[in-house]
Amino acid sequence: MINFTKKIFQTAVVFILIAAILIGCKKEIDKLESKVTLQENSLYSKLIEAGFKEIDIKDVGDSYLVEGDLLFNKTKTDLKYLDTFFNLDKRKGNKQKAETLQWSTTNRISPDNSERIKVAVGTEHTAVDEALKKWSSIPYTTLSFYAFKGLFTNDNRIDIINQYAYGAYAIAEFPQNGQAGFRIRVDANLFSPLSLGQRTFILAHEIGHCLGFRHTDNPGYDNFGTEQIPGTPTSDGQSIMNSGSAFNGVPSWTQFSYYDIVAAKALYPTNPLSNTITIPNTRYPNTLLQLSDYGVNYTIHWNSDQITSSTVTLELYQFGQLKHVISTNAQTNDGQFTFPITDYLTPDVNSHYLSEIQIKIINNNKPTEYDLTPLFYIYID
Repeated sequence: MINFTKKIFQTAVVFILIAAILIGCKKEIDKLESKVTLQENSLYSKLIEAGFKEIDIKDVGDSYLVEGDLLFNKTKTDLKYLDTFFNLDKRKGNKQKAETLQWSTTNRISPDNSERIKVAVGTEHTAVDEALKKWSSIPYTTLSFYAFKGLFTNDNRIDIINQYAYGAYAIAEFPQNGQAGFRIRVDANLFSPLSLGQRTFILAHEIGHCLGFRHTDNPGYDNFGTEQIPGTPTSDGQSIMNSGSAFNGVPSWTQFSYYDIVAAKALYPTNPLSNTITIPNTRYPNTLLQLSDYGVNYTIHWNSDQITSSTVTLELYQFGQLKHVISTNAQTNDGQFTFPITDYLTPDVNSHYLSEIQIKIINNNKPTEYDLTPLFYIYID
């Protein structure tokens, strides 16, 4: 009888423990679901606060698709960062209507990173090449691109991939932490019937988002989270950055509008020594430097008229890191300096290539004035 009672008691304890665990698990699940729902609702509220219309915020499962090509993950978006991203803290209570203007996000690619934007081309190689050529052709900006097929270093890199884009032709990310928006998703099924000109137009538009440009027409939104770009007008029907609703179908590429160019110059202006280095001249698509062998001398050339000091400092970079101080007192008026460039660089797995290289020239009288070449790579023949 005692044993039977004990057994009943032990069984009851087990049931109580199981019930307690189940209740505890349910509480944790409810707590987690509540946290996810709170995050999701907070993100939606932030997007509304940033001035987006409800009709243009589409729930696509794990993310919100905004204005047809902007994607915000429901659980991974940093809401505090979003305040900075849309500049909400500075714009509380500002309810004025936005006109049709050139707009940017409040986030930019840093000046040095704007000269070394890597593009991993996973799809649409020809159209990507054309779009990058268009952006690179805008004069007096620091925007420079370095396209490749495959995986290089991950920083400051735009991955262009074939992936479902939630009903849009393509969707892009905005810049973060001084680096370019990290991804453009291209729906190959929707892209395939389009002409090269149409595909170029779409990719040039999406690259614009990765550089920090918002939609020019910004239809009907309050101007929370946007900044008007200086020197741009109250309307620009020809802008590459107009949203899809501004067009009847997908346009074919013609050219940047006059004010697209004004906007690019305003966001990514050159400095007094920009383009001082004349050789190597590696602005996209001319990113290849061919040498006969390792250890051979290479001569840098620069425009001495742009430099106010009698001497300059020359530095060699690879993968964004300083690899070698070439000289601290090269004579400005010489306009050139020769050194064995490959001696200080790390070859790729394929030893014929040395990748992600830059050369920097610094005004010794004013070190804040310098020129940094775009990224280039060396091929050893």
